[in-house]
Amino acid sequence: MKVYTKSFIAALVVMAVLLTGLSSVASDRDGEHGDEMKFINLMDKYLALSQRVAEIASQPDASVFLAIEGIVEIYEERGEMDQAIEHLNRVIKESPNNRSLRTIARFKLREIYGDLDMRSKALSELDQIIADHRQ
Repeated sequence: MKVYTKSFIAALVVMAVLLTGLSSVASDRDGEHGDEMKFINLMDKYLALSQRVAEIASQPDASVFLAIEGIVEIYEERGEMDQAIEHLNRVIKESPNNRSLRTIARFKLREIYGDLDMRSKALSELDQIIADHRQ
């Protein structure tokens, strides 16, 4: 079992324990525990989303996408857009035989260029995606 899978399962177990521990609050019908109910509903949604992420992450290209997205997101949060662009271009260059990975990286590049008002570069990435899929 991969490390990220073990960590994810541990997080799901913690969430299940929290939800089980709050079950007495959930059975309260007189409204005394409004905030607790909101928390339980939020945790239910989080658990459902987490299960969906686990399903997606089990697919090879999807897990790579999650890794790329995570790295790029860190650069974006730091305001290091040049680093994010460089990382994505490196992914494209180092993946000549993986069209799915190149497509994922190019879509993210298109998004970044769009956010930076670099419309011609954003359109160029879309053109590259189309050309890549015609082959």
